[in-house]
Amino acid sequence: MLEPRLRPLATAFVAVLFSAALGAAADPHIRDAAKDPKNKETTVGIGVATGQGLYPLVVFVIPDTPAGRSGKIHPRDLVVAIGQDDQTPVSTEHMSGGEAGNRIRGPKGTVVTLKVIHEGQLIKDATTVRLTRGAF
Repeated sequence: MLEPRLRPLATAFVAVLFSAALGAAADPHIRDAAKDPKNKETTVGIGVATGQGLYPLVVFVIPDTPAGRSGKIHPRDLVVAIGQDDQTPVSTEHMSGGEAGNRIRGPKGTVVTLKVIHEGQLIKDATTVRLTRGAF
């Protein structure tokens, strides 16, 4: 639980983060980087941040990306596990948003599996989503 005196700071941080995320989602340079044939590593179209709880928080989903097209990942979802290709997803408990983002990114054409829980859901009800990186 966040200390009461830090809550306004955390709220302001989240507001700035969402503002930056919305700008990133609309920025054509960010989207074009995923289409650049020289770019060896890419993502699936989500932004994650360190949440106030135990798991990384989905801050934004870019439309017309693998995550956006799946319709299964939404802002405010928690990423509870991340897996590479056919490997069993690894828990993201106590993982920073930066580390989660690093695990989500990878070589174009490879698969990442995310287990997410939507707001109000329990971990046992997590949704598993397999996404191919860079299929923009």
